[in-house]
Amino acid sequence: MTEISRRNESNSRREEEMQRVEAIRKEMSIGVRFLGAAGRNADEANAIAARLSGLSVTVIERLRWKKIKRVPADLADVIRGSIEKYNTTTEARARHERDILAAQLASYLNLTDQSGDPEFYRERLAPVIDQARRAGIPDSSLAEEGRGEGR
Repeated sequence: MTEISRRNESNSRREEEMQRVEAIRKEMSIGVRFLGAAGRNADEANAIAARLSGLSVTVIERLRWKKIKRVPADLADVIRGSIEKYNTTTEARARHERDILAAQLASYLNLTDQSGDPEFYRERLAPVIDQARRAGIPDSSLAEEGRGEGR
């Protein structure tokens, strides 16, 4: 009777390593596309991603199109760091815009209360309220809008 070699059901070390390599390649490709999302075409997106990451456009293109077979750890760290920095900058910008909208909303609400012509300011208040809702300002701060309109 011949002995049948039974292979372990789990992946071999080589297969696991190749899956890890492919996952990192995919992560870098997605990361480069994310960094260059503001670009209109691939060349512009690559240029933006290169500027944000500090890497050359050629390296960014090779990462984007998965031309690098095994991504070195330092390149992966640079891309991950760039994405993290981009996210914190974007979050800070969004918080700043929400603060500006909240201040603008408060000033319009004060003007509708004090002004001799509250209708003039209510017309200007509606777009600011819509913009504030889109920016994610909680409705509790927008509840004051009823104060000026309910009169």
